[in-house]
Amino acid sequence: MSLTLSDQDQVVLTATPLEADGKTPDTNASISWDVDNPAFVTLTDNGDGTATAAGVAGSDGSVNVTATATDPDGNTVISAPFAITTVSGAGDAKTVAIAAGSPSPQTP
Repeated sequence: MSLTLSDQDQVVLTATPLEADGKTPDTNASISWDVDNPAFVTLTDNGDGTATAAGVAGSDGSVNVTATATDPDGNTVISAPFAITTVSGAGDAKTVAIAAGSPSPQTP
């Protein structure tokens, strides 16, 4: 998933871990957020599974935002990337939900 965001706008991102059958797991997972380049997008973790991404004034560039679900023991349940491109003076922001695909076995 991706989004183009004006350097003058912000958007609320929501992450919800889902099992393969689409149900929310009983893990009490906490969500943390990260952005790979804060020169284009600042990211504020709202502490409730959402984060606010805001375009940096005068910036034109692309970033990856990652939402990571962690169980109460500190184990990563799933991590999902989301691409945001900032454009100086572009249109209005929209609310966007991050959705993860179906889990698959890891390659050793």
